[in-house]
Amino acid sequence: MLLTRYTLVRILNLNKKSWAFGGLGIGLILVSVAMVQTLRFFLFRHPASSLTAITLICAGLMVALGGMIILLRLDRHVVLQPPDNREKDSRFKLLWCHLSALTVWVGLPLGNLIFPYLIWAFGRHESPKLNQEGLECLNFQLSLTLYILLSAFMFYLYIGFLMLAGLFLLHLIFALYAAYKSLQGKAFKYPLTIQIIKPINSN
Repeated sequence: MLLTRYTLVRILNLNKKSWAFGGLGIGLILVSVAMVQTLRFFLFRHPASSLTAITLICAGLMVALGGMIILLRLDRHVVLQPPDNREKDSRFKLLWCHLSALTVWVGLPLGNLIFPYLIWAFGRHESPKLNQEGLECLNFQLSLTLYILLSAFMFYLYIGFLMLAGLFLLHLIFALYAAYKSLQGKAFKYPLTIQIIKPINSN
């Protein structure tokens, strides 16, 4: 009993980032398996494959969303000034932050979360602008993932495909326009965004 309690305490005291990355990794695996099942359905018309794919996608997206939200809540803070007291030009990093999210539509599972997060996480200390606008981009990607999750549920009602097509079109337009605005040095506020993550001092 004592050993079990000690083991449980050790598990609960693990680094929260480890839990977040673990959730993101599990979600990535589940969504990847779901894509294989989807391919199997289209190639062999196996009805069980479509049901398995939808279930795995829903489970994977929920776990990945939880992991990413925890990760962003741990990393969020306002960058007041770069270390060298000179803000670096963040336009091209912001450009790739917006455009890299489109990789989710070319078969890279959770690409809309992972790639913008990496660009933001490694570049946010260089510029308060990159920190703030990158977080805005990530809030939209979290919202988009929620909408994709909802459309996956709606596949059971046979309207999920139409919702997914609409999300693809909106995401493409918003991402391209955000990238264009970032090259101009102007901020872009994504429509339909749920402000899930905010800088600490704005709470």
